Amino acid sequence: MPIFEKYFFYIFSIYLLLRGASIIILATSVLLSSQNSPIGYHEEWLKEVAILLKIVIITGGILVIFAICSGVYSILFFDNAKFKKRCTCISCTTVMFAIFFSIMLIVQSAAGIYMFILVLRPAAELKRAFKNYGYQWEDTNFVNHVQRKLQCCGIYSYRDYQEILNIPIPDSCCYNLWETCIEDSADSQPGCAFEINTSGFTYVIYELSIFIIATSLAEFMCLLLTLFLANCIRKRRKNTKKRQETYVTLRKMLMLKEHLRSARDRSFQIVSNAER
Repeated sequence: MPIFEKYFFYIFSIYLLLRGASIIILATSVLLSSQNSPIGYHEEWLKEVAILLKIVIITGGILVIFAICSGVYSILFFDNAKFKKRCTCISCTTVMFAIFFSIMLIVQSAAGIYMFILVLRPAAELKRAFKNYGYQWEDTNFVNHVQRKLQCCGIYSYRDYQEILNIPIPDSCCYNLWETCIEDSADSQPGCAFEINTSGFTYVIYELSIFIIATSLAEFMCLLLTLFLANCIRKRRKNTKKRQETYVTLRKMLMLKEHLRSARDRSFQIVSNAER
């Protein structure tokens, strides 16, 4: 069991270090790519994504620092006898570890979940703007921009223009801008709701959110195992201390018994000599 505890804490510290470094790299690259998003998302959406990515980067940095401190502490505790002997308050260390790590997990998980929710917003925004197509210039321009950039047509297909809006298919649904767009030309174009959800930037946000949520769940399970092992170490040290105290007490009792026996023997010897 002690060997398992030792290598578990070592491996867990290395995992946290790699996890923190990877999330910093991924979130930073996504944050930089958001500045050159080809779809033309609304600025509010991009700002919310940027804030979440910055939170993820900060938690990743804290995780790296946390992993280094945890690794150094584990090495000193398991491989340095003097430090292990002086380290008497394991409960305090465990509670501090659990509190800080839980706070970080909550913030990180909340950012990942909210990021996952944000992924669904561009398609919902497209559906809202599509209903105003031809009536509001801003929404019309937004739909045309998405259709040209992603080479798609309508929400689910080109038929949406006839079934929902009852208007002709716009030229932005076709490659050739010099010819009138007809059904045969737009038939091969996929729906924009699917394309906008699976486009480069949106899909990267989706994958990053899934990665954060999945790793947060794994880290929560590791936290529970860490607390269990730390409690085992605390109980084992407590039992060892009790056995040592019991041993010392028994040794003192034996020494006292020997001392009393010696004193009694000397007393008998003195009485015997006096009677003679």
